[in-house]
Amino acid sequence: YPADIKKSKLDSFEHETVAALMKQLPDTKVWHLAISPEIKQVGLFKQHKLRTEMQQTFLIDMQEDEATLLANMKETMRRNIKAAEKEITISHSATHLNELFEFHKETLSQKGKDLPYTLNDLKRIMDVCTTNNAAKLWVARNANDIEAIVWQVWDAGTSYYFMGGQNPKATNYKAMSLLLWH
Repeated sequence: YPADIKKSKLDSFEHETVAALMKQLPDTKVWHLAISPEIKQVGLFKQHKLRTEMQQTFLIDMQEDEATLLANMKETMRRNIKAAEKEITISHSATHLNELFEFHKETLSQKGKDLPYTLNDLKRIMDVCTTNNAAKLWVARNANDIEAIVWQVWDAGTSYYFMGGQNPKATNYKAMSLLLWH
C-alpha cells in the first residue's frame, strides 16, 4: 500500500490493484495460486471464472509474550513441546532440503496426492531465499536422526511457515510441535 493511504481506502486500493493484475494474466487452461490470507478480493477471481478453494492458516500475534502464546495452545501441543525439549535438538541448515522433499513427498503419498513440484523447483526457491537472506530450514534431531524439518520464509513484515515434513519413521509429532514453537 502507498505510505500515505487512508485506512478507509485500503479495500478499494486492493480491489483496483488485484483487478489490474488479473487483466495482465495470460490465457491458460490452469492456474494454481496461493493467496495471502490478508487478500480480501476473492470475488475478483470468481469473476474471471477461476475456481476458488479456501484453506486454513493460522496468524499468530507476535505482540503477545511467550507465556501467553503457550497458554493459548492446546494442552497436547504444550505437552509435546515440553517432552520434545528434553530429547530434541534444533539447528538450521539449508543442506537438508533433499530430506524435506522426501518427507513431504511421503506425507502427500500417504494422502493419495502427487507432488506438484520437483526437488529442482524447491532448490530454485531456496537459492532465491538464500540470496535475499529470507529463509531457514529448521531441523529437529533426536540423537543423530532427523525427526522433522520446517522451512521458514520471511519478508520485511511477516514470517511464514512455507513447508514442513516429518520423518515417516517418526512415531509421534513432538519434533514437529517443537519446530513450530521454535
